[in-house]
Amino acid sequence: MNIALIDKQTKICENIAVFESMQMAVNMLGEQYIIVEQSDSFGIGDIYKNGEWSKDTHAPQTAEEKQAKYNTLSIQYIHEKYSLDDENKIMREYLLDMNNASYNDAFQAYNVYVEQCKAKAHKEVYGND
Repeated sequence: MNIALIDKQTKICENIAVFESMQMAVNMLGEQYIIVEQSDSFGIGDIYKNGEWSKDTHAPQTAEEKQAKYNTLSIQYIHEKYSLDDENKIMREYLLDMNNASYNDAFQAYNVYVEQCKAKAHKEVYGND
């Protein structure tokens, strides 16, 4: 079933995901999102408030809102692969001995991934600007 993932603060549908059951969606993402079955007429970017769907009619985001969204998405994408503890460990080891090939390789791989995450977040927030 198609499940709409609704931002708890903005009430805007951020994504659509496929789950075997509503309960599975709630168990996996219920703390992060409002979980509802997708409506055929509404989807990503539309508003789900008080049990009712409506089309997105809010004003365009300010530069500050876009920057905050970009920052949040960047961190979210990074943490899909690296936990905060992993990030700290990589940086501590690298700063401890920058000439250690293993530490350097881990840091470089992390940096490449971070840049990919930032590019993905930038495209999602700002488009191809």
